[in-house]
Amino acid sequence: MTDSIYEISAAFLRNKLEPFTAQEFQTYLKKNKIKLSLDEVATALSATDCVFPLINQQFITYAGAFTGRCFSFKPTREEVDAGAFTIGHRFIPFFDQGTHTSNAVIILNDKKVPKCPVTLSMNTTLDLFALYGEGYCIPTILDDPVCDPFSFSSVQYGLPKEVTLSGFSLEPYFQAGFEYGDRILCQIGDWDKGVVFTKIKKETHKTLKISFADVANEEWYSTFEECMLDQIELHGPASSIQKQLALLFLENQGKLCTENCGSAGDFLMHTTKLGFSAYGIESRIWRLNEDVPYIGSWNREELKAAPMPSIMLLSADHILDSYIKDMLYKGEKLDFAENLFHKVYPSVLKFEDFEAHFVMLHLEKRIDIVKKTFNRFNDFPLAKGRHSILLFFSRIMMSVAKISVAEIDLEDLPQQELITLTQMVDHTQAFLEELEMAPAMAAEEMDDMITSLNGMSDTFDMIEIPLINSLRKKGKKKKDL
Repeated sequence: MTDSIYEISAAFLRNKLEPFTAQEFQTYLKKNKIKLSLDEVATALSATDCVFPLINQQFITYAGAFTGRCFSFKPTREEVDAGAFTIGHRFIPFFDQGTHTSNAVIILNDKKVPKCPVTLSMNTTLDLFALYGEGYCIPTILDDPVCDPFSFSSVQYGLPKEVTLSGFSLEPYFQAGFEYGDRILCQIGDWDKGVVFTKIKKETHKTLKISFADVANEEWYSTFEECMLDQIELHGPASSIQKQLALLFLENQGKLCTENCGSAGDFLMHTTKLGFSAYGIESRIWRLNEDVPYIGSWNREELKAAPMPSIMLLSADHILDSYIKDMLYKGEKLDFAENLFHKVYPSVLKFEDFEAHFVMLHLEKRIDIVKKTFNRFNDFPLAKGRHSILLFFSRIMMSVAKISVAEIDLEDLPQQELITLTQMVDHTQAFLEELEMAPAMAAEEMDDMITSLNGMSDTFDMIEIPLINSLRKKGKKKKDL
């Protein structure tokens, strides 16, 4: 796949509002001269971040799921005093997470709300970005085009006292009668273009009279809590906090996307049952005072069949092609696929003769395919970074392979370290996938990838020993039985 395929796919997936089938998407791709089998299309859709699987082999895009759905937020006292608000995490999961919120087009009374920077205290800023989760909150703040990274680096210890961010003027809202304490009710008008329609939701708590809206708003928070607890039991930690909330609102739109809705951020600041819990190098919304495990009711049966699903990544075309290009760039001999075989597959993995033969045939096929199009000069911007990524990928996949062949109960291993390992595999293979499928974008983001890779390498140094020691202890006990 190439950058152009992504653009063609995006034109469909970013604008399709009705449920659709894999066959319908396949037909669309075929009309645009992209030929994929139905299985390939279904697999691609299942792995796409902006699509939800539905029943009856149907799918719906984020655009289809969230366009026109109500959500809201309440500007803070600091924002009201500053005369502007920043979006932060408030549009999660409704707004396209691949588009920076500074590019949102916010509409009030059929007019665009002017953009303007807003300076807030660091404590308020952290609260407004909390739903991005551990490890992503600060980078997301720094990614704001108005934020000055120097204000962070110049502070020797801790964080700066305040930060300037992209924002939107509250002046049109003041002119329309907005006061501190009122909510801003939002609806996505055009998901692809980032258009958000807004209106003022007056806060009636300012009087002693309790209205229907007050009661409905309080009931919303109780419903949110109940639905979130059910979601945790059904889907577990999902792939991110954003995904947790996306599934929550998708499956409970009738209950949560109402005119009297509150917000996830406000809820988490007041609930006594839910909060942020560590999940490897990330965090998730979880039951308070309870660790997020690697294994739970949501994946126990699946992991019985494949304890470490990520081991299957080794045979993915984008992984194999990355290794092949690395060897071609360095001028290594590829006369025999054995050289590639030993680079890709950790030595602890054992293959039956027929399995090894099948794998070798597949490797030879990929080598022939890559050789036909490989250009060493064109590969120069990616080669050095790809090599570093592959070295780390091979290192972590050795640990995955050792766990995969150990034949022990994964619940006996340190859960947070196990989660961290799988997250590292996911992040690293995503880098390799981008290198193969969107090389131009990967070249632009290579410095960020390497920075992330260095951080993961340091973390892996800390979790590798506890994991391996635990494997040895469990393995020894099993032999003694």
